[in-house]
Amino acid sequence: MAWKLKQDSSHKLIAWFNDGNVATRYSLDWIHQYSKNHDPDLGLKRLRALIGKYGNNAWKACIYVNGIGKEGKEIERYHYGIKQ
Repeated sequence: MAWKLKQDSSHKLIAWFNDGNVATRYSLDWIHQYSKNHDPDLGLKRLRALIGKYGNNAWKACIYVNGIGKEGKEIERYHYGIKQ
C-alpha cells in the first residue's frame, strides 16, 4: 500500500510568500511510495532544502509536527530563508 502525504508525513511546512501566497507542503519521509521504511529525518532534511530553494521569496516559513497528539507544534521558524 502506498504512503499518503497528509496522513503519513511526520512534518509539514507552511510558507508565506512576498506576493501574498501561502503554501503548505508535507515531508516526504520515504524513498519511494511503496518503501517499507519511514524516516522522519529524511523528510525534515527535504523540507529544509525546500526552504533554501524558496530563499528570499518566502518572508516566513514554519515547520510543524504532523503527528497524532503533537499536531500543530512548531519546531522551526525561518525568516527570508534564515533560521530564527
